[in-house]
Amino acid sequence: MLRGILLISTLTIFTCAGCEKASPPPAPAPPERKSADTRPAAVLLPVVQDGLWGYIDADAETVIPPQYQRAERFAEGLAAVQSKGLWGFVDEAGTMVIPPQFDDVDRGGFAGGRISVMLDGRWGLIDATGRTVLPPTFDAPPRFRENLAVVRRGNLFGYIDANGQTVIKPQYTFAEPFSEGLAAVMTRGRWIGRRARGGLWGYVDKTGHVKITPQYRAAGPFSEGLAWVRFPLPPGRRADENRPAVGGYIDAQGRPVIRTKDLLAGGEFHEGRAAVRLRYTGLWGYIDNTGRVVIGADFDQANDFHEGLAAVQSFGDNGAGVKWGYVDPAGEFVIPPRFDQAGDFHAGAAAVWIGNKLGYIDREGRFLWPPVE
Repeated sequence: MLRGILLISTLTIFTCAGCEKASPPPAPAPPERKSADTRPAAVLLPVVQDGLWGYIDADAETVIPPQYQRAERFAEGLAAVQSKGLWGFVDEAGTMVIPPQFDDVDRGGFAGGRISVMLDGRWGLIDATGRTVLPPTFDAPPRFRENLAVVRRGNLFGYIDANGQTVIKPQYTFAEPFSEGLAAVMTRGRWIGRRARGGLWGYVDKTGHVKITPQYRAAGPFSEGLAWVRFPLPPGRRADENRPAVGGYIDAQGRPVIRTKDLLAGGEFHEGRAAVRLRYTGLWGYIDNTGRVVIGADFDQANDFHEGLAAVQSFGDNGAGVKWGYVDPAGEFVIPPRFDQAGDFHAGAAAVWIGNKLGYIDREGRFLWPPVE
């Protein structure tokens, strides 16, 4: 039975700043893969056994025996592992390529041959051989996307390239990573505590040229040609319950494609669908890139589609309460809700949790590795 019905006229979707979907417990971040690539590929999965971490393959065969305090997913052929309190990197044969020496590492893994590492409370940048590209001088880890990374200098944000050279000088109140050649940046805002407020959002290209004039009250990344924004309010008007803010999606030229007051939040498009939250019920469903509802709002939480399946949170059939399962593009449960947390599918496997125990399932819901602590 549907617990909410998503009704939208000319539908438009919107994601509000500060409205974030629940995420699973800390776990290895998967390497980036093209959404269209649904074919299983060789993959090593970090697993824990008797308190130690190692790696298995998709057939649940041990490839790197459990021996680390912690282990992350492989990205670009290397994975971060923790030994004696310090982090280093191993290759897919289990050879320690970069010896443990860092206090912390960016859990997202290598991107463009670079990764952020921490020493003495500050973040720097190394390459895949362990060579220092940038000494540890940053408060936060520079994270690369599309070969550029956001960096903060004081209260201003800019971008560096993979060699640590400044490409766009720090000048924004806040800045997001690049996606599809554009990055959302905030101008004319101010910092209050740990949050930037009061600014206007627009988009710049990789040279720093303004492509979409700052005008939005909030802005998200581009995905499949669209980005959600919170549209500006008319002069003198304030949003309230009776007059909610208008949000939706724009294209890369800044033209509104989807626009509505009916949705409280909206996510990125993946495989032709975006998760959206209905303003009046607080439940999640999915729309296509025209704003048409393709999966009704019936879920307490909803993740992006990956490899044809999306993790959603809903009531299970066994009276166990709200659990996570997986639906197909038609909204049908392929894997019924039975997990306490659930990750996205990558290379045919998804991380799932029962309590605090981590396991992996295949696309039919069969355990590749049963949940253990």
